[in-house]
Amino acid sequence: ELAFGSKSPTTIVVLENLASFLARIGESMEAEPLLRRVLDARESTFGPMHPDTLQALSKLAAQLASAGDHQEALRLLKRANELNLEAFGIAHPSSLAALHSTAALLQKMRRHSEVDPVLRQCFQGAQASLGTTHPPTLQALDNIANSLAAAGRYPEAEVIYRGVLSGRESSLGHCHAETVTSLSRLAGLLQTMGNHVEANVLFERILNTNDSLLGPNHPDTLLAMDSLATSMRVMARLSEAEKLAKRALEGARAIFGASHAITLQFLNNSAMLLQAMGKHREAEPLFKSTLDAREALLGPHSPDTLQSVSNLAMHLEAGGEYSEAEPLLRRVRDCKISMFGCSHPETLTATNDLVVLLRETARFEEAERLAKEALADAEPLGPNHRCTIQTLVSLATLMQVMGQHHESEQLFRMALVSSEATFTRGHPSSLNI
Repeated sequence: ELAFGSKSPTTIVVLENLASFLARIGESMEAEPLLRRVLDARESTFGPMHPDTLQALSKLAAQLASAGDHQEALRLLKRANELNLEAFGIAHPSSLAALHSTAALLQKMRRHSEVDPVLRQCFQGAQASLGTTHPPTLQALDNIANSLAAAGRYPEAEVIYRGVLSGRESSLGHCHAETVTSLSRLAGLLQTMGNHVEANVLFERILNTNDSLLGPNHPDTLLAMDSLATSMRVMARLSEAEKLAKRALEGARAIFGASHAITLQFLNNSAMLLQAMGKHREAEPLFKSTLDAREALLGPHSPDTLQSVSNLAMHLEAGGEYSEAEPLLRRVRDCKISMFGCSHPETLTATNDLVVLLRETARFEEAERLAKEALADAEPLGPNHRCTIQTLVSLATLMQVMGQHHESEQLFRMALVSSEATFTRGHPSSLNI
């Protein structure tokens, strides 16, 4: 600065490098004002639509997003989108990068209704510049499907996932990593939708592909093994699931160690398998040790820790230990409300789990109040979202137990209509209603 001045190109490059270094070592508060100086200098020197100015704008937005200032980051990204589109058009790499960053931030902020149009702009730009079957175009389509799945729009997501899978198989081959990713996403969606038979076939294909290409002890192979074991557990193919789960857990312990997040994920799934096999005494210490390890490794509020709290609570509830299960379920619900708000799918699931326990312990007044609050909270998700359907069924079941059969029937009918719209008539999820 002394040699060249505060706005010389050399000074600005040094400022940018210093800001990047500070951001990498976690000094966000020091990095942000430097990036603002870089942006101001480039804007005054080159104008708002110069590539260097737009790059500085994007870097500042990324820094704010990583520091948790999502609203300001989103404001800057929207400005970057407008300037990029005006300067270069939708098909330019700079425009596509800004749109992708905006979509990622909106997803992080759980503003799913705003994500879809941004992702569709990404797809239009990639398609215009690269064609329909080029990998970035297929990735843009894949992102749209991910957004639809997150919003509970499963049939639409399924159609796009299948299209992306077909495109990747044709352009990249059946064994390419991106093709395997498509297989995994489609299999996971089908499992969520209750189409376990087809999901299981896809999980088997993923495992066979990873095993032959990467070897039996590669992390991706172990993850595929655990996913297939979970799929088989859901289908009640318990002896096959047990063999796979043991292999996956042993492999993870050998590669990652006993306290690694992946090992703990496999340990959690092994506990759930033991519970499904009726081995409750063997399952409980695994649930507890997984929870203790996750709490020590990840903290009390991490998603994985809360999953373990919930799983232990459900295990205790299944064994009739309601007084031990209840505080755990309330802890999960309180954390989800604090983290996501009342209308988030994870919060609604936690509320429904608590409603079931209250119903089983004949505390109908509180159960009814929470169930009706959850149904109102689910309204922003739409009538066909998985959690809305789950909440309707939960309230309908409670009304049935309370002897309010007319109200119960109406709620069950509403749930059935929504389920058939989401999962198609005759689907297992609809038949269960």
